[in-house]
Amino acid sequence: HGDNSCYINFDFSAPEYHELALWEDKATLRFECADTYISLLEKLTALLGRQPELPDWIYDGVTLGIQGGTEVCQKKLDTMRNAGVKVNGIWAQDWSGIRMTSFGKRVMWNWKWNSENYP
Repeated sequence: HGDNSCYINFDFSAPEYHELALWEDKATLRFECADTYISLLEKLTALLGRQPELPDWIYDGVTLGIQGGTEVCQKKLDTMRNAGVKVNGIWAQDWSGIRMTSFGKRVMWNWKWNSENYP
C-alpha cells in the first residue's frame, strides 16, 4: 500500500525483477505477506478499513460508468432508460475534471467538483 497521493507505476512485466516509479521525492510503501489471500485481505482491511454492507438500492438496477460531462451523461442515461434498462445511478469518474499529462488524459484526483464539465 502506498500512503502517497502521487502517481505510482507498478511494472511487473519483467520476470527477473519488478519496477516501481513514483512521481514524488518521498514515499511510504507498505508490503505485507500472508499464507492465504484471505489472510492478506484481512491485513489490508485492518489497515484501510472494512467495506460496509452495500445499500439496497445498489441491487436495483445498473450503475453506469460514464465520462464526458453532464450532456454526455444525460444522453447515455436517456438511451439506457429508453431501452428499458433500470438504472440505479451514474458514476462519472471525471466529475473532478481531467488533465493532460505526458502519458495522456488523466482524471483530476483532487476530489473537487469541476463545474465546467458538470454544471
